Amino acid sequence: MDTTYRNTDLDLVAAFPLAPLASHLTSAGMVQLSTYQDDQGDWHTSFEIVGYDDDEIHANAEATIKAMLAVLEALPEREKHAFAQCKLREFNVAYDVGVTDDADGPRDFRAGIGATTLARMAALQTSLLITLYPNAP
Repeated sequence: MDTTYRNTDLDLVAAFPLAPLASHLTSAGMVQLSTYQDDQGDWHTSFEIVGYDDDEIHANAEATIKAMLAVLEALPEREKHAFAQCKLREFNVAYDVGVTDDADGPRDFRAGIGATTLARMAALQTSLLITLYPNAP
């Protein structure tokens, strides 16, 4: 089995309720996956971008992040301020990691994020997390 791109989530953590920001993000094409308040009082929420059937948006991590960045960069000032006040602004990129016993099987997997996209992420002070999900042979 080959290693493949699964999805990218945008994870946010804030000391304040994220409902107003979440409302705007969902109206702009994001899907809210979860939201909760932890025992320290921080609010957590996660999003994906709409377009599950859109091969271009979901072709790879960079394409998905670019689509999410377009939404974030277009936020109105009030929502931009709320986003900037989040304690965590993180793109969580997930891959299904292929495992093979075949000596001729895949030896490596490469996926990159270009400098322009990284600069856009840095401008919004977002971080990048990579999650690997192992697959049984």
